[in-house]
Amino acid sequence: MNEDKGSVEDLDYVEEVDERNGGTGSRARNRTVMLTPEMTGQVRALLHQDPSAHPAEDEGDPLDDFLPPLVDWDASGAPRSENGGFTATPAYEEPMYEAADVGEPEPTAGYDPMTTVAPPVRHEPPVMTTRGQPSPAMAPQRASAPRQSAPQQAARPAPQPAPQAQPHVTVNAKSAPTARAGQPASQQALPTSSTGRTRVIGFLVSFDTEPNGEVFEVRTGRWLITSRPTDHGDYILVNDQSISPLHAILRATRDGRLQVLDQLSEFGTGVTRADGGEEIEVAGGLEEVHHGDTVRFGERRFVVCTIPAGVPEPAGDSE
Repeated sequence: MNEDKGSVEDLDYVEEVDERNGGTGSRARNRTVMLTPEMTGQVRALLHQDPSAHPAEDEGDPLDDFLPPLVDWDASGAPRSENGGFTATPAYEEPMYEAADVGEPEPTAGYDPMTTVAPPVRHEPPVMTTRGQPSPAMAPQRASAPRQSAPQQAARPAPQPAPQAQPHVTVNAKSAPTARAGQPASQQALPTSSTGRTRVIGFLVSFDTEPNGEVFEVRTGRWLITSRPTDHGDYILVNDQSISPLHAILRATRDGRLQVLDQLSEFGTGVTRADGGEEIEVAGGLEEVHHGDTVRFGERRFVVCTIPAGVPEPAGDSE
């Protein structure tokens, strides 16, 4: 029992120290109590005792600390309504505060909101200016300046500009068709490029669009049949939708021979002999044409007229 008593005294000492520290003592300071079999039997006997023999103090419900106190409304004398319920006290029927008595603003003397009309406000548009141009406000002044100086300008004749030198354009007559009488300049076929130093060996004459005929000169060399002007060599320009930009090549020799080669044109190239017969389709090789033959480029047809080879040529002429 002394050992058990000593163990209990040690536990009481630890609890006393914990109370001194405000109950914030560390649990690591508590000592483990080892109960002997005799002490265990005494504890069990105490647990089986009748609680009524030693009544404990009523500690109460822990929730009572958080609930408001109970009020006996019958004993408090609170007013009741006709149906037996309670009515609000007069103190709560009164307003919590009184609103300040704010009067309406007094109108300005001489101002009637029903009859007084405020004058319209005039908004001036902003003056926009751009670089190098006057503002719109200055436009009327500048416009009036020419009218004031108009009589002075009319009195003095304007100086005549000095004539400018016109560029010299050389047109080769061998590639230009003969102009028709009364034909506008815009409808005439454009001249072809050439140096004008080769010999004329024949002509191409067409009656498709002009009853009197159109004439194209053919000189020695290689000529491109095209619908667009080009800077690559000499060409014969034919203004027609059926003529491709690179339609055919016409080769003329100094001895009067003519050969034609199609350049994979869209509407093709053909040759019809002078004595009749079927048209010869030109494709993949040179086809020689003679005097009186008809050459077709697209939908345009040209009669070949060659100059006889016996006509003398000047000395020094070459192909």
